[in-house]
Amino acid sequence: MERDLDWTPDPVDALPDFRKGVVEDVVESLISIFDSKDVFMSELTKVFSEQLLRITNYDVREVYGKLQLLKSRFGNSEFGSLDVMMKDIIQSRKLDKLISSDKVHASIISHMYWPELPAEKFKLPEEIQSYLQGYEEEFKNKKKGRKLTIFPSLTYVDIDVEIGNQMRNFKVSADKASILYSFLDMPKGSEVKLAIICMKLQILRDKHLQN
Repeated sequence: MERDLDWTPDPVDALPDFRKGVVEDVVESLISIFDSKDVFMSELTKVFSEQLLRITNYDVREVYGKLQLLKSRFGNSEFGSLDVMMKDIIQSRKLDKLISSDKVHASIISHMYWPELPAEKFKLPEEIQSYLQGYEEEFKNKKKGRKLTIFPSLTYVDIDVEIGNQMRNFKVSADKASILYSFLDMPKGSEVKLAIICMKLQILRDKHLQN
C-alpha cells in the first residue's frame, strides 16, 4: 500500500465539491498558458493521441478514465475526435483478431480524426519488413477496398538480445531494433560508430546520439 505523506485534510468548513474547485483552478491555470482554449484543446488532443498510440494491448481504460474527468469539466462536445480515437483502438482488437497474425499486432486508426502522425522512414530489417507486408496484404484481403499504411516510427518490436551468457527480451521502437539487427551482419567483436549505422539505415542521427 502506498501512502501519500504530503496529504492534508480538507478544511472543516469545506463544501462537498471542494476538491472539484481545486481541480478547476488547476485547469484554468493550464489554459491561461496558451493563447486560447482552442490551442489548449488541440495540445491536449495531441497528448492523448500519443498515449493511445503507445498502447500495445488495446486496453484503453486508463486513458478513458482521464477523458471522463476532462468531459466533466469541459463537456462531451469538446472531445468528439478523442471519442473516435478511443473507438479506433478498441475496434483494432477485433480487426487484429480477424487478420490473425502471430507476428504482428496493430492499432488501425482513422487518420482524418487523429493529429498528424510522425512520418519518419528508415530501412527496416528484411525479416521485420516481411512480417509487416504480410499483415498489410492480409488486411487488404479481409477489408476489400481499404488500404493500410504502416508507420515504422510508431512500430515496436519484441526482440531477444544475448547479453553475456544470458538471453533477455526487450520491447523497443523499430528504429532501435533496426540498429540491433545491423550488428548481425558484422564480424563478432567488431566495432562501428553509431553515426555510420544510422546513415546506412537512413535513421535520424541526432535522435539516437542524444538517447
